Order: sequence, then structure tokens, then C-alpha cells
Amino acid sequence: MNLQNKNMSSAPQNNMMQCQELIKPWLELLKMNPQLTKEQLTPELAQMIKNGMSPAAAYSQRKELELNNKIAQLQDIIRAMQTNEKNKLTSIGGLSGDAINSDAFISGLSN
Repeated sequence: MNLQNKNMSSAPQNNMMQCQELIKPWLELLKMNPQLTKEQLTPELAQMIKNGMSPAAAYSQRKELELNNKIAQLQDIIRAMQTNEKNKLTSIGGLSGDAINSDAFISGLSN
């Protein structure tokens, strides 16, 4: 009977230790990202965790991917702006400019 009481008293302690081990990775994630919201825990993130990644590693990888996508978008915008600026500098202009209106042929077209 004494052995049975001893086993019964260690069962809650084992359960407590198992619970602590289960929440430890999540606590690490929250410690690294105190402003984390439930909306940031996406299905993709859940799948990464389900596939064996720790919550912190999965969140970091997902965040890095998002930032790399934003960087790529900004680089595309910069390239487009540079191309537009280059085209603007090399363009001959439109038909509404004064220099072109002095040409008799062009003047006849616009009248």
C-alpha cells in the first residue's frame, strides 16, 4: 500500500513535468517575440511545427521569408523607378512641346 501511495504521488509530478516540457518551446517563442498575436500564428506556421520544427524556429523562418519577400518587392519597385527615370532622361518628348511646334510639318498635323 505504501508503494501504491508513492506511485500515485509521483504521477501528478510526472504530468506536471510533461506539461512543462510541452509548453517550454512556446514560452521560448513568446520570450523572443513578446508582441506576438494569435493572428501571427498562421496555418503555415502550424504545419511547420507539426512537421517537427520548434515554434521559435518555425516563427523565425516564416518571418525571414516574409521579410525576404518584402525586400524583393522593394527591389522591384526601385528597378522600375530607375527604369522610368532612365526612360524619362532619354525620351525625345511629346508633341506638345514648343520646339516641335516650330516644325512646319508637325504644326500642320496639330492644326
